[in-house]
Amino acid sequence: MKKSVKWILPLAVLLCAAVLAGCSLAREDDGYAGQDELVGVFVRFLPNGWEDDHFFEYDDQAVEDYLKAHASEFSGGEIDLSSAVNSGTHVLQDWERDQCILFETLEDENEDGPYTYRSSTIGAVFNMVKQHVTVTDEGESVEVKAEVYIDAAQAFNENIRLDIDPVYRRADGLLCVGSSDGFMGAIGSVSKTIAAEWTAADAGGKETKQSISFEVSAAATPRVERAILVEMDENNQPIDTHEIDLAQDELVERVSPQAAWVLVEARLLDKDWDGEAREKTVRQLIELEDGRGEASLMLPAEQEGMLVLKTLTAAYPGVKLDEGI
Repeated sequence: MKKSVKWILPLAVLLCAAVLAGCSLAREDDGYAGQDELVGVFVRFLPNGWEDDHFFEYDDQAVEDYLKAHASEFSGGEIDLSSAVNSGTHVLQDWERDQCILFETLEDENEDGPYTYRSSTIGAVFNMVKQHVTVTDEGESVEVKAEVYIDAAQAFNENIRLDIDPVYRRADGLLCVGSSDGFMGAIGSVSKTIAAEWTAADAGGKETKQSISFEVSAAATPRVERAILVEMDENNQPIDTHEIDLAQDELVERVSPQAAWVLVEARLLDKDWDGEAREKTVRQLIELEDGRGEASLMLPAEQEGMLVLKTLTAAYPGVKLDEGI
């Protein structure tokens, strides 16, 4: 059920309400007026399309909990959520940041006075993230590019939906996800760009052109179902073989000091446009340089239907993973 609600927050630290302190903004991105600032993108995968999707319905308890947890980040006075609710937006929750890229200019204060700084947040579902900032006398442009991976076993389904939506910071500091057209149906490889342009004026009245863009590419990728680790001696003979526990928070396997190298055998679940899901095997060799080595595995993310690239580390007993031997 949608509601129109105002929240009263105590006076607290004021975060940046515009792109630069003291700037007035004239935004050209569609659908969002005033000082709503494009600061990122939010990605979500819906295995059953719009079925039972309440993402953009206002949840008053969730918003109340969010405002209580973040009270120090908002300015004093009223936080009017009615505009966000009625325009089809979703208040971003902390546990959803793994599905976000945020690139913000924020404001803080120290003993020398107020200052602005860059803040960049990269969610776990994003890979190969590249950020490029260009500054000239005429203005500034920010370009962010990233990749996400969709579980191939689910990607080629006519009912699925992939949303790549804009994230806005409102003038009162609230972060909201705005709805946009998603990709519906079987997905092999897609790309979407969300961008905004505006004019900023400094205290002296000088105007500069500002822009920001987020390009997200998505591709169907086989996921790792099981992985076997084989320790090999200097004569290329197996010493030990065991299955890797893929549920570990940190994928670390301690191997025998007699191991000269390690073989990782990953069992993948793959699928294409017309076929059934099938298993295939991919092998990676890990060289144990200074007693440790790494391999990469594509594993399920907390967001259903999406994958994350995780690093598997094999190391001798006693080798410190952050410092070597």
